[in-house]
This record gives sequence, C-alpha cells and structure tokens, in this order.
Amino acid sequence: MPTGVVSEAQLEVQSDVQSGVQTEAQSEARSEIQSRVQSEAQSETSSDASPTKSDAGTAKSNRHDQILDAAEVVLRNRGFEKATMDEIAEQADVAKGTLYLYFKNKHAIYLSLSERGSMLLNAKLGAVLSRDQNGLALIRDLGKTYLRFIHEYPLYFTTFGYYERVLMHQAGENADLIERCEKQAEIALRTIVRALQIGMQDGSVNPEFDPEELGLTIWGASKGVIHMAYLKDKQTGTDTMITNFIRIIGSGIKNDEMTP
Repeated sequence: MPTGVVSEAQLEVQSDVQSGVQTEAQSEARSEIQSRVQSEAQSETSSDASPTKSDAGTAKSNRHDQILDAAEVVLRNRGFEKATMDEIAEQADVAKGTLYLYFKNKHAIYLSLSERGSMLLNAKLGAVLSRDQNGLALIRDLGKTYLRFIHEYPLYFTTFGYYERVLMHQAGENADLIERCEKQAEIALRTIVRALQIGMQDGSVNPEFDPEELGLTIWGASKGVIHMAYLKDKQTGTDTMITNFIRIIGSGIKNDEMTP
C-alpha cells in the first residue's frame, strides 16, 4: 500500500469520528439484535399472533436494547471490573430483578455487547465487500475499515478480546451467547476470504495462496498486531503499527505479474 493511502486512512478515521456516524451505524447492529430478540419473544408464546402478544415481543426487545445501551454508558465510564449490575439497572431505569430476567450476570451483558459490536463491524465490512474494485483494494479497505472501527467503538473492541478469553477458558458458561459471537466472528473471516477469492479471480491477488488459509492467517495476525499496538497505549503508535500491517499484507499477497 503506498504511503499516500496510509495517510488517507488516518484522515478518514478522524473525519468519520468527527462526522458522528456512530449513531447511524450503531442502529444497524441494534436492529438486527432487536429483530432476533423479538422473534424469540414471540416464539415463546402460542401461535396466536394477537396484538397483545406482538406488543409484548416488541416491548421485550426494546427493554433488551435499553439495558444494553445503559450498560455501554456504565462500562465506558467505570470499566468492566468496577461496574456493577446495580449501576447498570439504575442507568437503564429498571428494577434489578428485571435486569436479571434479561442478563443473568455481567458476563452475559459483556458478551451481548460483543455480539452487538460484531454485527456492527460485519455490516461495515460487508459494505466494503460490495464495492466495485479489485480484491487487493478490498483487502486494504477492509483493514482501514477495521482501524476506523477501533477508533470509533473502543468499548466494542474491548469486548471482542473479552469474548476470546471466555471462549478459551469459560466456554461452558453463557454458551448460547458465545455461540452467537462465534457466528459473527465466522462472518468476518468469510468476508476476508471472499475478498481474497475476488482478488484471485481478477488477478490482483497471488493465486498461489489458499484463500481459506490466507484469510485465517490475516485474521489471526491482525489480532496479534492490534493487541501489541494497544499494549503501547499510544494512539500514534497504534495507528502506525496497524497501517504498516495493512501495507505489509497488501504487498505480500499482491500478484506482481498483474498488479502495477
């Protein structure tokens, strides 16, 4: 990736953050979760689709989102360790007993936020994949989109790491949430693989690679680079490491015989 593209990526990050796109994009993920929660609520009732039962399903999904919105505020201000269920219930303006009807513990809330964030990220990555450009450009833009996401939604990014730790050490607890988070992670990986396949078809990506293996390598390596970048805890250093990684990946997978 040329240096000019790296600078453009960083400028895009600053521009998007300032433009306030967070609310609009957040609603995309929220609407998908809301649809699923409402569907689950309606399936718990009989097949009689009376207005009262339909309204109950909508109310349940709205309350679910209300609690997650409140949890975002509390966790952003207090952090996961210090935040309490009491504080989340107070912020959501619900009784503590009501809170536990939706989320049995703080871990469930954090995993639900990871799912919400993953849906949002996948919506953004999917929008990149729909662009009319070659596969190599798609891979680069997917990387820049991920970088922008980290800047815009640091809490969601933190929940991704939490989900991965839970997956390794506490997979038995909140199994349904973990499974849904895993589904979203698979969607993200498939998006990368599809961009690579497009590149191999149009000649911009070296066809000697196996797209599945290469996609998994890029996905795994990106997590390691981002983790190391955030250990530095310096914004400029983080941007540099991630954009350098995007450049290295772009150069490494480029089909030199067909890409200028």
